Amino acid sequence: MNPVDYTASSELTPPPWQMQGKGWIIAAHWRRGWLLERGWIPANLADRYVGGPGAIMLVDYQHCPIGPYRELLMIPGRFRSPAGIRHSITRITVSTQISIDNGRAHWAIPKTLGDFQIEATARGERWQIAENGAPLARFELRARGPRLPVSTRVLPAALGTLAQPLARTFHESSTAAAGEPPWRDLLPTIDSTYRSSKPSSISSPRTAPRQLSNVLATNTHETCGLDHGWLLTRPSASGQVRLAKLEASWADPERFPEPDGGRVLLSVQVPSFNMQFPLARMLS
Repeated sequence: MNPVDYTASSELTPPPWQMQGKGWIIAAHWRRGWLLERGWIPANLADRYVGGPGAIMLVDYQHCPIGPYRELLMIPGRFRSPAGIRHSITRITVSTQISIDNGRAHWAIPKTLGDFQIEATARGERWQIAENGAPLARFELRARGPRLPVSTRVLPAALGTLAQPLARTFHESSTAAAGEPPWRDLLPTIDSTYRSSKPSSISSPRTAPRQLSNVLATNTHETCGLDHGWLLTRPSASGQVRLAKLEASWADPERFPEPDGGRVLLSVQVPSFNMQFPLARMLS
């Protein structure tokens, strides 16, 4: 296997992005009380949390406009957003600063910086992730069975779309040095009393990257709306999947949710995929 350089300098690269890579998906269901108690759903998003299956994903982007990088993310389930009930990423760590800056600026994804080690095993992989020099999580997965084709085109919009609340801190905390605030500080503060699911306040069909970066840089309650700004993104992907088994896992309970904190529903290996991340729609 040829080594891949996962270091990159930081700059913004406008979407849409075409990416190729591989990874693993662990679909799980966590109890609402457990998620709230452990802080994996911020208190001010608790009233928006609908529940349902979520996922832990380990992704190795080998070809990407900003260079290769790796990521570990958690989607706890679905939330009420101005566009309806959608999934949101509440915890994610990545291997490059350039991925942090672009993810926050273009899609309001609350990325932090981590160190990744991936070791091939007899029939799978072992992932070890650290943040600020301290172990964060470990996963060992094994694939089995034939490869099957898969595409997100079959998913309805409600299942295939991310709704991420805007947060001023994504821009203000754009570096990931050792002194960076805890990851929970990157989660948005929004009005938890919102109830409507009608997408009646879409300000424009698409938000250009430069415009969106300016919004994040100057975001206040009076402008884009720290309480009311959301980015809606529907990535598309196709590739192959295989059934997998989560053989072992561990996570620092203060910094990442353990898979065994809930019920693992299904694990799959994604040996290869092609993905497009488009421009985000801005909802206010």
